[in-house]
Amino acid sequence: MSKYDIFMTATATMNKMVVDGFGDETVDSSFTVDIDPVLGRDRIFTTEEEYVDGFNTVIAYNENVDLTHDKWQLVYNGRTYQIEGIEPFYTVGTLNIEHFEVTLR
Repeated sequence: MSKYDIFMTATATMNKMVVDGFGDETVDSSFTVDIDPVLGRDRIFTTEEEYVDGFNTVIAYNENVDLTHDKWQLVYNGRTYQIEGIEPFYTVGTLNIEHFEVTLR
């Protein structure tokens, strides 16, 4: 039993995106993740340093999330969001990732 079983979560699909030499994006791999179904509206900075309206959410730990990769999408409730940032949160006193806080656009 995960510690997230006590929370209301929803399932979303996370896509690892790659960009070819022409700038076209394609899905390299995808997997399902558990997220907080309530997206918090916020002003966020994008990877291009723009300050825009976006959303925040929490994703439960998933071993497929590669923090060194910089291009991700999240598909939730039929809508595709661009992930602008992934911040890992660790269990206190360990190197174990507990969850990720994610900013979406």
